[in-house]
Amino acid sequence: MLKPTVFIGTLFFAVILTPASAAAEAVSKLSIPEFVRRHTSRALPARWKHRAAEISRAILEESRRYRFDPLLVVALIHTESRFRPNARGRFGEVGLVQIKPSTARWITHRHITRNQLFDPRLNIHVGLMYLSHLRSEAGHLYLSAYNRGLEGALRRKNEVLKPEDYASRVRSKHRAITREASGAVLTSL
Repeated sequence: MLKPTVFIGTLFFAVILTPASAAAEAVSKLSIPEFVRRHTSRALPARWKHRAAEISRAILEESRRYRFDPLLVVALIHTESRFRPNARGRFGEVGLVQIKPSTARWITHRHITRNQLFDPRLNIHVGLMYLSHLRSEAGHLYLSAYNRGLEGALRRKNEVLKPEDYASRVRSKHRAITREASGAVLTSL
């Protein structure tokens, strides 16, 4: 049988800690979108800052639509383009998430031009649609497949990832951004 003081102490901690953890969870859920907005605004080049709210909204909406952690999407954008909406890759990829026009046409079944892919909202939408497809096809190798293509990632599935490997760089950036977001959430409490 529990002594009354132990029971009261346990009840006290249950009552006190539950709302605090629920409140902390609510603050963190509210703070992640705010963190993405602030981070996007800081990371964008000066001439794109006026579109920071629109771009961060696209990151949050498309992350929700395709069930990705928005902080992972931020890490992917950092890795791909360093938040430069007008970035161009060596192999024809463009925009924030560095998607090729041919990949965009294939995944959306629509005629999408290279110039259209410089629109950050469309770029993020198409890129995450493609990343979602790769996740369903390649499983945990989806980040490698985003960089190497599905066949390239599957061919190298038994290799140990090196720190300089694309997926390792995205995951490392994701961990750093998550730590940064956690610090921002704690300071907002």
